[in-house]
Amino acid sequence: MIRQIFHNILNNAVNACEPNIVKVSFMLSQSEKSLVLDIKDDGPGVPESLRETLFNAYVTSRSTGEKSKGMGLGLTICRQIAHDHGGQIELYSTGNQGTTFRLTLPLIQVVEKTQ
Repeated sequence: MIRQIFHNILNNAVNACEPNIVKVSFMLSQSEKSLVLDIKDDGPGVPESLRETLFNAYVTSRSTGEKSKGMGLGLTICRQIAHDHGGQIELYSTGNQGTTFRLTLPLIQVVEKTQ
């Protein structure tokens, strides 16, 4: 399911850019209790009018004629998958040149049983 998060975010990045060419970088870090992945693109950024509702169902930056490319459910699905894994995803930063999403997942400690 985590792969679906990557697919949805990368698909959004490509669709937001004309002519569908975008650079994406990944930054992975770890704290004591969690794994943090920043996914950053160099696209046009998220319009300010959408930032508060971006993860809500059916929210899209596309016009009505472009709805065939998606229905505005991708980030809602990302949020649910992250939540189902005990984590979260957020719009970490955005501007005129790029957007960063931050996925935070808890680390699972494996304890070996001794007999």
